[in-house]
Amino acid sequence: MQKKCDNCGKVLNIPDDKIPEGKTVIVTCPSCSEKIRIKKEEQSFDFEEGGSDIPDFGDDFADEPDFSEEKKPVAFSDDNSFEDDESSGGDPFDFIEEEGQMAMVCIENEKMKKEAATVLEYLEYSVFLPQDNHQALRELRMRGEFSLIVVDENFCCDDIKNNAVVRYVKRLSMRDRREIFVLLVSSGRRTLDRKDAFAHSVNMIINSGHMASFEDFLKKGFTENENFYRNFKETLKKGLRF
Repeated sequence: MQKKCDNCGKVLNIPDDKIPEGKTVIVTCPSCSEKIRIKKEEQSFDFEEGGSDIPDFGDDFADEPDFSEEKKPVAFSDDNSFEDDESSGGDPFDFIEEEGQMAMVCIENEKMKKEAATVLEYLEYSVFLPQDNHQALRELRMRGEFSLIVVDENFCCDDIKNNAVVRYVKRLSMRDRREIFVLLVSSGRRTLDRKDAFAHSVNMIINSGHMASFEDFLKKGFTENENFYRNFKETLKKGLRF
C-alpha cells in the first residue's frame, strides 16, 4: 500500500499485510513528522452467477510497477527511521501504532475546547478538534470511528435546531448510534437533565458552568451508559438479534 503525506507530499510504501483489515493505524511521516491515519478496508468480492470465485488479474498483474525518482517509496531501517534505500532492513511494522479510541470536540470557545481536549487526552483518547461544522461533518462521514463526540449546542450556529453535528447524530442508524457517546455542552440547559438529553438524541448534557468538573461528569455518564447497555450487548454476543 502506498500513502502520500498530505503535508509534505512524501510517498510511503507500507506492506499490506502489516495493516489489519478494518482497523485504523497511525504512521509518522519521516520528513515532516505529520501523523498519517491509514485504514485498510475489509475486502469483499461480488460474484456473478456461474462465474469463478478466483479473481482474474489478467496481463496487468505481470509487470511490477515502475516508480519515478520523485515518488520512490521509502524503506525502513533498524532504528525505525525512514530511509530512501530499498536495501534497508528492520521490521516495517515497528513504526505503526494502532489507533485507540477517538473523540471529537466541537466547541468554539478556545479555553473550554483546550480544557476538554486535555481531559480526553489524559483518558487516552485521540482527539480531533474541527474548526467548523464542515470539517466536523467531513471527518464523521469519511472516518466514522469516533466513540465520543463533545459538541456545544451553539457550535457554528445560533440554535441547536441548526446544529449540523447534532442533526448528523440524530440521523444515524441505531446500530451506529449506540456505539457513540454524545455529550452536549450548553449554557442554558441543566447538567444531567435526562429528559432534555433524550429529546435531543444525546447521552448527556453538561452546563458550560460545570465544565470544571468535566472529567467527573464524563466518567459518570460512561458508567450509566455501560450499565444501560450491558444486558443488551450481552444478548447480542449470544447471537440473538432484534
